[in-house]
Amino acid sequence: MTPQATLLHIQTVSPQSTRARWLKLQLYLGRRVFDRHTTTQALRLGLGTHVKFTGMKIIEQEARTIQFVAAHTTIPVPVIRQIIRVENEQRLYLIMDHARGQPLDKIWQEMSASTQSRVIDQLRGYIGQLRALTPPTPELVASSTGGQLWEPSRIGLQLFGPFENHEKFHTFLRAGHPLAAFDRPDIEYMRPIHHIHSLKYVSKFTHGDLAPRNIMCKRDGTITCILDWETSGWFPEYWEYTKAHYAPRCDQNWVDQIGSITGEFPEQLTGERQAQVHVEPIDLGTIQISAWP
Repeated sequence: MTPQATLLHIQTVSPQSTRARWLKLQLYLGRRVFDRHTTTQALRLGLGTHVKFTGMKIIEQEARTIQFVAAHTTIPVPVIRQIIRVENEQRLYLIMDHARGQPLDKIWQEMSASTQSRVIDQLRGYIGQLRALTPPTPELVASSTGGQLWEPSRIGLQLFGPFENHEKFHTFLRAGHPLAAFDRPDIEYMRPIHHIHSLKYVSKFTHGDLAPRNIMCKRDGTITCILDWETSGWFPEYWEYTKAHYAPRCDQNWVDQIGSITGEFPEQLTGERQAQVHVEPIDLGTIQISAWP
């Protein structure tokens, strides 16, 4: 049985234990010997291993999502080796095999058109596998285990959800205001939000951060691993498309290909962009809507 197939187990160790001291030494050396990954909460520990460390719920949920995807698709995902919790620390350490290849954003411009097309074809197939999965209920918005979600680039650093249907999810995105309050033709930014939240959707399993930096690839176009599953879950079918457009510093010829991978949802992208600028999702008791009449 491979490590990926085993049940999720979190090893708790004391700060004074040999394992904790060795982990801290690895982190210290990793920061100085190897290049950091995309954030300060992820780095290489050695030639063959990689670690992510952040909030306990976020790391545990990512690990469970990786196992879920590995069990139900052929998508290449990180191989989990160990999850460690050091007592008195409010975070987990997710230790994984270091993925082969290079981040796609580092080599995309060097690829020929045919090699880029090969990458896109693979991604279309992998995302298609995710979207073919059946949600527990048609409109569920939740993590792979039915729990809370995390979406720092669109929602914020707080956990949110789950939601039993899209109406409740969209109400959350509208800061708790009813849909009818956005039926204001005289306020330009409200029109696209009202329109996209009036439509019916089905939930699809969504990676949620489909950016070139999260796709490990060989120079011949073979995808070796898709990384960073912490924002994944069941979302309305347009979410993969709209979220993929939030990735910073992407080449335009990559952006132009997103719809061929995820399906095209341009109206939803317009509405989402307006909502992100003008409406702060309700969470901590604050409701802020710009230009509210």
